[in-house]
Amino acid sequence: MEFAILGLVFTMLLCFVVEIGMTMLMQSTLNEAAQAASRLIRTGSVQQAGGQPAPFQAALCAKVKLLMDCAQVRYDVIAGDRFATLPIGVQTDADSQLVNTRFVPGSAGQNVVVQVGYTRSLYFPILKDVMGHHGNLLILSTVVFQNEPY
Repeated sequence: MEFAILGLVFTMLLCFVVEIGMTMLMQSTLNEAAQAASRLIRTGSVQQAGGQPAPFQAALCAKVKLLMDCAQVRYDVIAGDRFATLPIGVQTDADSQLVNTRFVPGSAGQNVVVQVGYTRSLYFPILKDVMGHHGNLLILSTVVFQNEPY
């Protein structure tokens, strides 16, 4: 009888630790990917290649492909002359996915905000009511910088 009570608590605690551990690993991976891909914008590589998001997406996918489905990674890139005028609010839909998916890398000297998000489903159904929104958890990474003169 005692083991049944303690076993349930131990199992729930173990599930919670695994869930948080995976979330932290994914957050760290997404941060690394966002910084690496943002460097292509900051140095002007993306702008000089036509300003299309393909090189940015490729850099993101190269870093996250082991843990995340690259097709589910969404991003919002916006540039402007002043940081104060850039809209940096995060808008999500009912499934906790990013809604804004613009790609405006800006030009030399402009300020840029890059937000990269990945919505993951929680592994353990027992935690879906405690964490996330309907069992989905948005992992978000934000990189803010000023484009270099190129």
